Amino acid sequence: MYSALFIFFIIFFNFLNSGCLIYPASFTCFENLYWSFPETRIKEVNQWYELWAKAGATPTYVVENIPEYIANFNWIDNWVKNYFFNKVSDFLLGLTLLIIIFYGLFIYKTNKKINSKNLQIKLIYFYLLLCFFEWFLKHPALRYGGYQLFAILTFLPLSAKFNLREINYNLFCKKSWIIILIVLTIFISRNVNRIIKEHTQYNFNPFVSTKYIYHGEEKFYNRYIDHFNHNYDNFKKIKIFGKIFVITK
Repeated sequence: MYSALFIFFIIFFNFLNSGCLIYPASFTCFENLYWSFPETRIKEVNQWYELWAKAGATPTYVVENIPEYIANFNWIDNWVKNYFFNKVSDFLLGLTLLIIIFYGLFIYKTNKKINSKNLQIKLIYFYLLLCFFEWFLKHPALRYGGYQLFAILTFLPLSAKFNLREINYNLFCKKSWIIILIVLTIFISRNVNRIIKEHTQYNFNPFVSTKYIYHGEEKFYNRYIDHFNHNYDNFKKIKIFGKIFVITK
């Protein structure tokens, strides 16, 4: 029920924002709505997302022949070199370490066996594998669904193992709280370090630099207004959800 509602709201807000059920998949878009994006723009965005996911574009470079690069498997070598190592590889190592920790803390010997012939289990894995191949062929970036797919494909067998043994609830809670505290400590420490690093490198303070610039019809918003050598005092300003937007055209 909750999953269905979650999917519904994602599709609903996609539709309200772009006229597409799944943006930027052009075959799910309705062009006759007055708020719909033009088909050419949707295709350009789709191509750009695919290019970025296949390591054909970064903040420092963009390949010359985009259609040729993303076609077939021309992108594989560059993707492995510039994205798989070390983003995907580090994530996989992290998952492996997580599984080892949980096995060491919670999993013990059991005489039961997993019924691998269960039709539901086979259908679930078949569906997940289809999603994985679609992800790899069209948008092989962790942020575009890779995190969830890798996690589900590894956590499902682990969950099946948990289901085969009796668990001491009190002991389980104690160990779980220890893991949660460790994870929160690492998470908060890494993000605080990232904020300090960005403040030092870019002179950007997320608690102070909250202004935005609106660049006309292109709908480009820039948060780092304080770092531009321009005077925006004479431009019209609007405030939306507490953020200041400066109209420059």
